Parts: sequence; structure tokens; C-alpha cells
Amino acid sequence: MIEGICKENDFDIQYKRVDSTDSVPVRRLPTMWDALKAAKARMNQQMDQLIARLARRWNLASSVHQLPVEVLAIIFKEFQPSSPHSEGSNSLFNLLLVCRAWYKTITAFPELWCSYDARMPDNIAQRVIDHSKPLPISVNWDTVHGPYGPVRRDLGKLLDLAIENSTRIKSLASCVPDYGYPDLRKLLKAPTPVLETLRVQIDGVSIPVEAAQRLEPFELSEGVQLDHLSLIGVLGPWRSPRLSNLKTLVLEGFAVFPSLDPLLGVLSGSQRLEALQIVGGPRIILEYRANVPAVLPHLKKLVLSDVASIFVATFLAWVYTPSCSHVEVKDRAHESSDQDSEAIKALDAKIWRPGNDQAAALVGGTSSNMISGLLDICIDGFWIGVERLEPVRGHCKLEFVRTDIPELAARLGATFSHLPFPPAVHLRLTHANMGVQNLVDLTPWSELLES
Repeated sequence: MIEGICKENDFDIQYKRVDSTDSVPVRRLPTMWDALKAAKARMNQQMDQLIARLARRWNLASSVHQLPVEVLAIIFKEFQPSSPHSEGSNSLFNLLLVCRAWYKTITAFPELWCSYDARMPDNIAQRVIDHSKPLPISVNWDTVHGPYGPVRRDLGKLLDLAIENSTRIKSLASCVPDYGYPDLRKLLKAPTPVLETLRVQIDGVSIPVEAAQRLEPFELSEGVQLDHLSLIGVLGPWRSPRLSNLKTLVLEGFAVFPSLDPLLGVLSGSQRLEALQIVGGPRIILEYRANVPAVLPHLKKLVLSDVASIFVATFLAWVYTPSCSHVEVKDRAHESSDQDSEAIKALDAKIWRPGNDQAAALVGGTSSNMISGLLDICIDGFWIGVERLEPVRGHCKLEFVRTDIPELAARLGATFSHLPFPPAVHLRLTHANMGVQNLVDLTPWSELLES
């Protein structure tokens, strides 16, 4: 090679070894080393190309490259948990750089681009929208926390882009501060005809009544009925026909509930409802009574936790859950008025009475399929707990805070004693208040007591 360079540049030498160049005139040396460096660069380029070609042939022979592109796309979809983002370790943009085959596969399948995130840079969000067409998309509108760095305030372009493509939104999960709620309302009000799953969370909003009243319920456009709805810190559009056939409903942290009628209306229409969870509210109900009871024949999971006693009692009196296998009820002590206390007593009398199927369902089944089992009953000076001790028969844990514990204890004993298959009972009286313990009448429990 060096001899060829010498001939091309008219160097009057016969190259055999390095010292053969000593005869080259000094004035010709710059020309010679420039020629050698150029030749070296060409050689390195050709060597790199050859090595890359050999490596590509070797890689193409591997088993992963024998997979059809459809199978490869399924693998990418299953093992690509994060939304497309240039900084995400599992981002599609990182996978694009692996090889030409992966690049072609990823860009050719819109199914891999159906996650739209409020933390995305504007240019990446646009690529997600473009590559995902015409398929439905899932929108994560979380402007509070997430894996993609600091919170963004300049969401104008992202919001506009989401609204422009709202007709494709199938799932929307949102978590915004109270000052971000107006933008979220704009997005929710946009046409979402294929929306099936909706989660709305207001983060950082205090529970007091005035804070809840400041956040007006959002509106939903026309479209298919929702399957799943979660509302955290905000009241929903209860009159919307899209809430009439839910599968799951989660309500958390709302302070004011004007009446149970709107909620019962939603529940009555949701005959396929399988899970209902109400946590952390409400503290105030403006009306105690409901006009129409609700029957939930397919409900499997019911959770009422940290909820005011008046709400729990009203709910249990007006909602029938014959097939529920997971029941968790824990009401909250609060400063109730005399009116509240009297209303709770009346509702307890409606629920806990012999022959009431709803009372039977809460502890294991209806009167027609009740299974005898073992219950743990704890009676304290201020609350009563009921827990099923055999998980294979279903989960049941009830805790009621009351001002008149002996009266509720007597009602529970009479109700359980008259079940078709009365359960055995472990009864515990705590030492918190001996005066109240002495007032508890154990006669209704006499036929049930195992210990």
C-alpha cells in the first residue's frame, strides 16, 4: 500500500521498511504524510464498513431476527411500560436506536404509540399523535408527579393537541393541582365519544366544605358509557348518561354530597358494577333519605372507609348487594347533631333486623345461600367491629361508630341469630369503658356464642 502511495506521488524511493523514507527530500515530507493520512482514513473506513457488514450478517442470523415483525411488535408492546419519551430508560426512542429492523417495526405499528403523557416535550407528543393514528390513545394527564422530571406549567400546546385528538381518547387518567383543574375541565368537555376509563384526581385540595364547593363538577360530552370511573377530591357529573352502566366506581376525598339520589341513580343503572369503593368522605349529606333503592346483583367488592356514620348508614339501608364477597366498612367518628343521631338509629333499625337480606349479604350471603361461619365481634364503648375469620368464605370487616352501642349490639345479635345458618361468634368486650359494657345485653347472642 505504501509503495502505491509513493508511486502515485512520484516519490523516488523503493519502500521496504520505515527507514526507506529517509531518502525523501525534506520539502516533500508534508506531501507524503498527507497522502499517508488520507490512505489510512480510507482504509479505516473500509475496515469499519466490513466489520459492520459482518456484524449485521451475524445479527440477522440470531433467533430474534427470525421473528415476524408482528410478533416483535407484540413483544415491544408487552415490555414497554413507560410512555414514549426521550429521557425514559424504557422509551420507544431508545429502542429505535438498536437496529434498522427494530426502527422499521416500531414506526410501522401505531399500537406502540398509543400513550400520550402531559410530561412529554411538545415535539415528542406530536410524534406520538402522528404515529398512533388512527388508533385510540390513552392519556396520562398527571401534572403533579411522575417519572419524567419537574412539573410543567406551559401545557398550552399539549392541551391543544390533546383536545384536537380527544375523539381518539379511550382512557384518561389525570392528577392535577387545584389551579390546573380549569385546563382539565376543558379537556373533559371536549368530544370523547370512545372514552371508557376515566380517573380524575385533584391533588392538594383540602377537604373543608368551602374547598370542595369551589370546584364545580366537570362536564362530559356525549359518547359510549364509561366502564371505569375514579373521582378523587372532586364531584362528578352524576346526571350524565355515560355513568349509567359502570363496572367499577371509586370515590375518594369529597366533603359534600348534596343527596344520595344522584349516586343511587348511577348505581341503579350500573347492573354490571363489580367494584365500589368510597373512601374519605363525605362529611356532610344534605339529605338523609333516598327515594329509590339500588340493587347491585354483580357487585363483588364493596369498600366504605373513613366515611361519616350518617353516610354509611344511609348507603347500607338503600343499596342491596346480594353477591358481594369482599365487604369492608369503616365509618368515622364525627361531631354529629341530634338530628344525625336519630337518623342513624332509624337507619340501623332498617338494616339490622331479622329477615333483612341486605344484613345477611353483608356478612356472607343472602337468606337463600347463607353459609354458616365464624365471626369475631368486638364491642367497645364507642364502636362495634364485625369480622369474618374464614377468608375462604369471603372477606367481611365492619366497624361502626355509634353513640348508643348497646342498642346496636342488641340489633346485631338479633339479626345474626335469625339467619338461616347462624354463624358461630367469638365475642369480645374491651375494657375501655366498663360502665357501657355492663349495659350490653348478651341475651341476643346466647345461641351464637362459641367464646
